[in-house]
Amino acid sequence: MINPEKMKIKRYTIDLSEQMAVCDANYIRLLKLLGKTRGIRTRLIALPGPGLAGRHGQILVSLEIQEDFKYTSTICIRQLLNSQEGRPSMYKTPEMIIRVYHDAKTAEVTSYQNHRYFKAAYPVPNRFMYQCDEREQLNLFLAEWLNLCINEGMSNPGELQLEKLNCN
Repeated sequence: MINPEKMKIKRYTIDLSEQMAVCDANYIRLLKLLGKTRGIRTRLIALPGPGLAGRHGQILVSLEIQEDFKYTSTICIRQLLNSQEGRPSMYKTPEMIIRVYHDAKTAEVTSYQNHRYFKAAYPVPNRFMYQCDEREQLNLFLAEWLNLCINEGMSNPGELQLEKLNCN
């Protein structure tokens, strides 16, 4: 028989330095993917499809700069539907809004699938069924998605003119 006293749930604690490191790394990943963005508002990245060859087997990811200011930018990253199949998709493709802070050299997810304003921590259960660390999970998901685009993505080489990163 299980003793209920020994089954205490460990309370979620926020590791701010770890979360900031993920956001800082996402900023660098976005710079690698966007390169010099003057005049370019959208960049398409083609990822190889699952077990398919040729153009029809590609999955397209769009990076669109929605706002661009001196210290901040807003970027929308989304997977585009593959209209080659001729039938509607059975699932909703991922879409995120990312706020980029150029002065702090960091990037954070502010919206996912039209859900906004994520708290640092949530009680479980909650009315939205979010995980207790939902904000952290979204930024980690963005990190994985950007890594996939960098490592497996194909883009027009003429578009990718990477800027040198200044670490001063």
